[in-house]
Amino acid sequence: MSVAAQQLFCDAADWKSTFLSCVSNRLDEIGSNCAMESITDITKGLFEYRSEIMGQAVLALIGKKFAHLLDQSVCRCPQCHRSIKAHSEKVRRKIETVVGPVTLYRPYFYCKRCSFGFNPLDDALGLCHRKVQPDIQELEAWLAAEMPYETVGEALRRCSGIELTGCSRSVVPSIMAHTTRSFKSTKWRRYHSDQLLFFNSLVMLPVSPWPLAPATSGQIAQ
Repeated sequence: MSVAAQQLFCDAADWKSTFLSCVSNRLDEIGSNCAMESITDITKGLFEYRSEIMGQAVLALIGKKFAHLLDQSVCRCPQCHRSIKAHSEKVRRKIETVVGPVTLYRPYFYCKRCSFGFNPLDDALGLCHRKVQPDIQELEAWLAAEMPYETVGEALRRCSGIELTGCSRSVVPSIMAHTTRSFKSTKWRRYHSDQLLFFNSLVMLPVSPWPLAPATSGQIAQ
């Protein structure tokens, strides 16, 4: 079974070599553990590792684009503009994306004067405060507008390994209950898809709009 992609503690400049090394190891595992007698065997073996491989690809591209934020040691407080040092240890955060789970290790800053904590990388990536990111919410909204709600969860699970999020379990049925199934035009489906995206966006707020407490040793391992 696929596991969450884990970022190795290495120089951010090694983003490509780390990814290629991971893919090489996983291909060796697939070749050793799968029957490889047919195209079905091959694709099934690859499908089981898809989340980890894609998660490492995400980390590699983040390392390429945002290497300066992954290794940032000093940052100005957004409120008082004072220079502050990063916490001694990087803080881990696991997120769920449409390509699979991704685990980030990024610098954490806390301004004692303002009692304000923040992660510059989270802001740069546009991460929401919830574990499930907007790309999954958008996919769920589109599927719910195109097929019966009861089928959405199974389609996501079988095709991409994504479990229907808690938000959609409550929001989607309430909206779809007011939808007359006789309206099947593209315009009508697009209208309800936009409705779902709007309601989902209400709980997908930007990160760090409020003060955060200082990270403790226990929180760092979360």
